[in-house]
Amino acid sequence: MLGEAVGLSRFDARRADSLSALVGRQEEIDLLLRRWNQAKSGAGRVVLISGEPGIGKSRIVESVLTRLEDEQHSRLRYYCSPHHAHSALYPLIVQLERAADFEPGSSADARIDRLEALLAPATKNLTRDVALIAELLGVPSDGRYPALAISPQEKREMTLNALLNQLSAGTVQTPGLIVVEDAHWIDPTSLDLLDAIAARAANLPLLLLVTIRPEFQPSWIGQPHVTLLPLGRLGRSDSAGIIDDVAGGKPLPEPVVEQILSRADGIPLFVEELTRMLIEQELLREASDSEGLEGSRRSLAIPATLQASLAARLDLLGAVKDVASIGASIGREFSYELIAAISALPPVDLDAALERLTASGLVSRRGSPPQASYTFKHALVQDAAYVAMLRSRRQQLHADIANTLIESFPALAETQPEIVALHFDEAGRVREATDHWIKAGRLAHARWANREAANFFERGLRCLATLPQTRDTMEQAIDLRFDLKTSLFPLGQFARIVGYLREAEALARDLDDPGRLCLASVHMCQTLSLSGHPQDAVKFGRDAHRLAEQLGELSHRISASLFLGLACFSTLHYGESESHYLNVLELLDGDARLRQFSLAGFPAVTAHGFLARIYADQGKFARGIAHGEEGIRLAEAVDHPYSLGIVSWCFADLLASRGELNRAVVVLERGLAVAREWNLPFLVAGNSGSLGHAYALLGRTAEGLPLMEQALRVFEKMGHRFAQALFLSPLGEAYLLAGRQADALRAAGQALTLARENGQRSGEAAALRLLGEASSGGSSPDQAEGHFRAALALADELDLRPLAARCRHGLGKFYLKAGCPDQARDELVAAATMYREMEMRFWLVQAEAELSGLPDSLLHGSHNPV
Repeated sequence: MLGEAVGLSRFDARRADSLSALVGRQEEIDLLLRRWNQAKSGAGRVVLISGEPGIGKSRIVESVLTRLEDEQHSRLRYYCSPHHAHSALYPLIVQLERAADFEPGSSADARIDRLEALLAPATKNLTRDVALIAELLGVPSDGRYPALAISPQEKREMTLNALLNQLSAGTVQTPGLIVVEDAHWIDPTSLDLLDAIAARAANLPLLLLVTIRPEFQPSWIGQPHVTLLPLGRLGRSDSAGIIDDVAGGKPLPEPVVEQILSRADGIPLFVEELTRMLIEQELLREASDSEGLEGSRRSLAIPATLQASLAARLDLLGAVKDVASIGASIGREFSYELIAAISALPPVDLDAALERLTASGLVSRRGSPPQASYTFKHALVQDAAYVAMLRSRRQQLHADIANTLIESFPALAETQPEIVALHFDEAGRVREATDHWIKAGRLAHARWANREAANFFERGLRCLATLPQTRDTMEQAIDLRFDLKTSLFPLGQFARIVGYLREAEALARDLDDPGRLCLASVHMCQTLSLSGHPQDAVKFGRDAHRLAEQLGELSHRISASLFLGLACFSTLHYGESESHYLNVLELLDGDARLRQFSLAGFPAVTAHGFLARIYADQGKFARGIAHGEEGIRLAEAVDHPYSLGIVSWCFADLLASRGELNRAVVVLERGLAVAREWNLPFLVAGNSGSLGHAYALLGRTAEGLPLMEQALRVFEKMGHRFAQALFLSPLGEAYLLAGRQADALRAAGQALTLARENGQRSGEAAALRLLGEASSGGSSPDQAEGHFRAALALADELDLRPLAARCRHGLGKFYLKAGCPDQARDELVAAATMYREMEMRFWLVQAEAELSGLPDSLLHGSHNPV
């Protein structure tokens, strides 16, 4: 496990007597202890403790942890922060650094030693995991662990798997307890890891406690091993118990208690802070007769809100309040080193101020200066200290913090540039903020943290828009939009991408910049192809191709040909598509075929894969098989999972179309395993959907249908309309094979509508054939012939020979059922002839079997070769 988190709680740093008693939560504590007992037995549990700010979520967690101190178990705690809501894996990074216990100023070599000791007990590949975690923490490996030659996406998945395996390993010897606090501020990558932990917890001796605000709704709420524990406000008697505890057990005057109860309205933190504030204001005084505390004769100035009460407590601290404001500008947690570098106070005065701030209970301390760190008691305390400042003071502090991070904490500034960007942004230093947002976005994308990267790029774009529109800023604005496309594309955010690319195109035209205009058109061509706008994609692709040829830049020529080939494939311009993919292979002569050109997949592999698809649709199977096999060979040579997943999907679809189903299954099962291992959602869906279709054709519909249905859901969620149209007709065919005719008709109708909307004429022909198959055995057989004929006419027009053969095969079966043996014979003979010419043996056997059932008199004298 990644280290015992003893001493890491913000409660641990506070004196026990500074915490008020926990009252009114016994039912919740009992439930959590029951879940712990269940988890210890191996039936892992997840509990989401939900409530509004100040309701006591962390206090309940602390109470449970205290009760479990005498039980043997491993324990980890993670804290999320609003300042780091888009910093990938921030809670994990903080925990790793603390667990490794790096010595201040220690060398990289010494830190690597600590990481080895930390990770070794739970890893099966120490070299790989140390390299990954060292890079995550910004620790140079000094050559001991060379950087892994893998893509950002592969690195992300390896890192998440390494972290997940470390977490799981902690439950091998003893039960595990993991606490994630303030998960409503969790960054997207950490949320992915939390999702995986929550799923895995069901089969581990593990209790996962997560504190959240009600607006946070993770996807695993409602699962059998997950409990949602909402916290309500306290009743009057429990609130009075807190007042009594804070007042030292001495009775308060009834009017005072009534006012506190009325204002606090059952929020524990508000009850506690109001009581402390009144005591500190000396509006309450201890009676000389020791009978208790009595109210002052003058009117009590009781704040109306929790925020106001916290502000009032800070006001009572006098000059110390300025130190609190500096800390609040840094964040929920701040180090002694950083605040000392920013504060103008002499060290002795700063130490005294921090000590008084800690004694007030508003801030807790861990460690001793100069290695101490401080944490505000609650996010609301930090907010109160922050908003109390004038805007000019806040801006100056943020500028000081940003400059100090760069000058005095360069390692942190390099590994977390978004923190520097945030402070420059808040300081109104727009130029510096823009540069650091861009740096943060590119670093996040390099870690395949695409949601975080997109957020940083968008913040950079907003800053850039406030700067004068010079040529440099306009060029940067275009490049930022390209960065946004790169980050949003894996997320399927096509509408947002198109919007940014149209802006980039307009800016490039204003600048008369053919290079950037070419790239804008390339990106637009790819995006529109996959989002179901192939005709528009062809237009942009041809523009990109023309510009690329004029510029002569190899990378531009490769990208333009590759994506124009995809657009032409989508619109059935097969001749043009073929020529562009062959052009890619010509441009990538020799060792150049082993270059990636900053694309998601190796272009040579992609070209071979799509050439296999083109030749499959045309019935030129021998050519297609040659390209498919070469694509597989190249993908293996470059050892690139994404490329292997793409070419496996394309090649296997060719094999399935020809009827080599068992071979297709082998290729797809391997492609699916690779896509799952590397968490490539698009390729998981593609390979699993095609695998499901192959299973269905082999009679394994019970296995195939769930795979196809899940693939379609993924494509719908990602907005891949092109892929949706490709899969709906095969899904309908699988429904027919399973005897689910109504579902088949529904899928066929959806496929036809989507194909026509997308301009995918091959998809339209496939959907019409499916409508014929589904109608011929249903209540509208009279419509079946029309569907088959329309599909056949379209297939013949487009030279889709395998599809045309299957249309004739379907017509033959329809005529057999309709009692039209002459017409049945003609269509079945035509289908069998085409199957034989294209060596589609799987379908040929079926057609020949149906022909053999016809009377000899019909076959005699016909051109049937059977």
